[in-house]
Amino acid sequence: MNNSINAPRLTSALQLIEQAAAVLVAVSLSAEEMDAADVVDAIKACSSLVNDARAELVILGGEK
Repeated sequence: MNNSINAPRLTSALQLIEQAAAVLVAVSLSAEEMDAADVVDAIKACSSLVNDARAELVILGGEK
């Protein structure tokens, strides 16, 4: 396996996971002050980021 080919996908997946984690931290710190709709939107954003990261990792797994 050529790591230089897979590095961009791995980097992308890690960045997406870091973004999702940041959103979760922000929500956990301010959820009491947020409207329910905003909490739902943040959770949907996290779900989307995690799904995108998962897709990158699935593609990466298929490149072996």
